[in-house]
Amino acid sequence: MEKSVKKNFIYSSLYQILVLVLPLVTTPYVSRVFGAEKLGIYSYTNTIAQYFVIFTMLGLNNYGNRAIAIVRDDKKKLDETFSEIYTMQVFTGIVSLLCYIVYAVCIAKEYRIYSVILSIYVLSSVFDINWLFFGLEKFKLTVTRNSIIKIVSVIAILIFVKTKDDLWIYTTIYAGMSILSTIVLIPYALKEVKYIKPSLKGVCTHIKPNLIMFIPVIAVSVYKYMDKLMLGGFSKIETGYYENVEKILTVALGFVTAFGNVMLPRMSNMVAKKDDMGVKKTIALSMRFVLGMSMAMAFGLSAIASDLVPVYFGKGFDECIVIMRVFVFSIIFQSWANVIRTQYLIPYKCDNVYVGSAIAGAVLNFGVNYVLIPRMGAMGAVIGTLVAESVVAIVQTIAARKDLEILLYVRQGCPYILFSVCMYVAVKFISQLKFSKVVLLLLEILGGAFIYVLLWGIYELYMRAKKDRCHF
Repeated sequence: MEKSVKKNFIYSSLYQILVLVLPLVTTPYVSRVFGAEKLGIYSYTNTIAQYFVIFTMLGLNNYGNRAIAIVRDDKKKLDETFSEIYTMQVFTGIVSLLCYIVYAVCIAKEYRIYSVILSIYVLSSVFDINWLFFGLEKFKLTVTRNSIIKIVSVIAILIFVKTKDDLWIYTTIYAGMSILSTIVLIPYALKEVKYIKPSLKGVCTHIKPNLIMFIPVIAVSVYKYMDKLMLGGFSKIETGYYENVEKILTVALGFVTAFGNVMLPRMSNMVAKKDDMGVKKTIALSMRFVLGMSMAMAFGLSAIASDLVPVYFGKGFDECIVIMRVFVFSIIFQSWANVIRTQYLIPYKCDNVYVGSAIAGAVLNFGVNYVLIPRMGAMGAVIGTLVAESVVAIVQTIAARKDLEILLYVRQGCPYILFSVCMYVAVKFISQLKFSKVVLLLLEILGGAFIYVLLWGIYELYMRAKKDRCHF
């Protein structure tokens, strides 16, 4: 990886580490204060608000990122593109916000107070211009801003959230920090771009490609958010179980997401410069790195689940153990698809493949959820998500097989399976030791990480030595 890519990835990874550390404080605390049912209520109401945010942003997180990356070397074109895209965002944001207010005031009944508070969160999407900074590869700014706000939110939760009746305070902190994190970026944006009153024609040129990128977003939301809505209608407690396990996975996937965010603008810029060989080389290196990370996280979390859940969530969340052991393997599918999507499909504007794979995953997910959630609760939603993620990865891989070295990527991943199994066995051996749950969990994490990193390091040294011998 180039120096700037490594630097941006370090910034994004440091933020993900912060995201990993802070829930170690908040999630166990919040789980104990609210319990599974209250957390399920929060998850249910927040998921509804998420959908209105989705309709504000449409496909901007990917489309805006790519569009800015392509024109960033031309200041005039950059200003025009930003102004046109942001004008479109403001329009969709106002429409979404008005619709949500009608929902919160007139339709939401039992949970109206939480829905009204979350209108602040929906409003924050009007000002969300992260796509601009990602396209410009200004990761340090967004990471620093998010880190400070995350720390402030944790402090606020620990100070003000004390009982089950404080769920409205918890929701207010979440919504308030969301809008603060978007507003503080505006002064920095004005230093990078100048808003120019766009023509209607200029704005309209972005509608169709943005809507195309929106289709996979709404399709993916079916198995990202719809499962929680379906669970919420079935059981708030089961929703609470699912929500907590998903939080752990989201943190783990943060490293992969950070890598994708860094690579998308870089690859889009490389494609614009017609550096096809550089693209293929970068994808091969990326896939090797991402597979190594994702398999370590999937097998590692599965190994420590029985000790992690009671320590992390407290009493009343035992069902999360089995859920986590199954759910974690979606990390591998999502990681594989993330590389294909952010480094090949989107940069090369293969939007039809991206759209088709997302729709296929969404349809299957909805069908599996419809059948299994009433019978299996949270585990039914987990199975639905696994089916969806695997189908998305398979469809995208088949579409890209002629241009990418898929068999090479598979061979690259095989050693990491062996390392992961060795780590899993080592962790299970450590789990038999007689220590307190907290100490035992720390030993499992440290011991498993040591084994995996050691094996990975030995493998890398072997491959480097083998490569050097081939040069002679």
